Amino acid sequence: MNNWLPENSIVDSEVAVMAKKKAIVEFNIIEHETDVFYVTMKLHHWRDGILHLATRRLRDEPRMFMNLGRLVTHIREKYESITEIKLLLLPVEETTVAKAPKKPAATKPAVKSEGKKPVAKAKTVK
Repeated sequence: MNNWLPENSIVDSEVAVMAKKKAIVEFNIIEHETDVFYVTMKLHHWRDGILHLATRRLRDEPRMFMNLGRLVTHIREKYESITEIKLLLLPVEETTVAKAPKKPAATKPAVKSEGKKPVAKAKTVK
């Protein structure tokens, strides 16, 4: 969904009212290519088409959530009556999977000698 229009948006307070009235037919969490999540929904006999969750300031863009756990917490706190949610994930090759950092090579910790001078190894000449 790339055509974000203000008339296709809905804010938290409106979603809460619609959830209490059981007017939400479909509630979706969708993964975006940039590893964020956004919410879309369909309402029963109120507005046609798919609506996206937006903020009051930016009605022409979906509200993006960086963390799926935070999004679920947000849904539980704001819309208690929503219990059925559809999660749509992108295929693995379309997401930017974060790679775990490489572990540094195993090194031995330096041992501090007490008052002794380090002894240099002698080179053998052939």
